[in-house]
Amino acid sequence: MNIQLINFPMKLGCHTEGADQSFLPLQESEWCTHHTSHVHHVPVNSYPDLHLEHDQTIMNAILYHQDIVKEVYKNHHFPLSYGGDHTCGVGGSSASLSTFQDDVTIVWLDAHADSHTQFSSPSKHIHGMPCAILQGLCDEPLRLNHVTPLSSNRLVYIGLNSYETSEIKHIQEHHIAHLPLADIQSMGLQASLDWISENIKTKYIYLSFDFDVCHPNEFFAVNVNKNSKYTSGQGLKLQEVLHIMTHLFKTFQCVGCDVVEYNPTLDTHQHDFKKVLITLDHLVSLIKENPYDTTSL
Repeated sequence: MNIQLINFPMKLGCHTEGADQSFLPLQESEWCTHHTSHVHHVPVNSYPDLHLEHDQTIMNAILYHQDIVKEVYKNHHFPLSYGGDHTCGVGGSSASLSTFQDDVTIVWLDAHADSHTQFSSPSKHIHGMPCAILQGLCDEPLRLNHVTPLSSNRLVYIGLNSYETSEIKHIQEHHIAHLPLADIQSMGLQASLDWISENIKTKYIYLSFDFDVCHPNEFFAVNVNKNSKYTSGQGLKLQEVLHIMTHLFKTFQCVGCDVVEYNPTLDTHQHDFKKVLITLDHLVSLIKENPYDTTSL
């Protein structure tokens, strides 16, 4: 199965410089030349003032991304989206929901629930709102028109460890399956993998992965560590993340993936970029070994 990489150089969703530069070291390494059949680029305008008033610009970029992923599906290829902040998680997920309807689950492998609205968010950062946008909880312009909202039983969180009261209340009230970091640590990895198998009820999955689910000692160069805000200082080991990815691909049919929040300006001597390459190489192997069934497209 051919892999098409989608470069989404988004920084407007997190107010943090550097998130938009994640593709540069990847380009310099020539990784895409060796592992992908095509690279798409989402055009994102840059502004000196990164605040919520640019939400329409952000939504325009999300919709552009959504259209790219839909086109990738038409060609029966695999969309691998690379950010940028986690605002990038909306377009691919919504495209998979439109394409695979009720038979796809969005798997959010992240330290954060990203389910704030414009009103509940303490930071007003849109990269903390993707799941709320997908669920249709935000007001215009942060709404996806002509897309069925993501239902509670089609969203699964893995690795949560930093969230506000309103987010966990929403998760509990709507019975959204979630496997927090604390539960993974207490249950152990194998029991956690069993939990994942039991709580995903669809044939297909779309994986949205944020590097900040990793412990800062494992992977520091993520946006939340710029000012040490909205982080618990805890997280998974990278090897645990790779084991979870392997289990997801081998148990379900993964139809797309986001890899987001790497910030090269925080990466001394590209120490964490080496781990980005390890992660991407691992994903490529999984995609090649476990291609999804395209007969329903």
